[in-house]
Amino acid sequence: RGAAVVAETCSGRARAATAATVDGEPAAVFAMGGRVLVVFRFEVVDDAITGIDLLADGEAIAAMAIETVGER
Repeated sequence: RGAAVVAETCSGRARAATAATVDGEPAAVFAMGGRVLVVFRFEVVDDAITGIDLLADGEAIAAMAIETVGER
């Protein structure tokens, strides 16, 4: 399908996501009511996103160190 098609498909779905780090790595999260429901983990090679893994397993998410960008 190509990177452009994948990016366009994901962009609409990720608009409600917030930039974050997850276990110290670049990511985004979708949260509702202060609870993270989905983690978007990015695979980065040579400063380009080459893959996106979505995780919605509540137990796995609870075990992650998540910090939204701007949060201190």
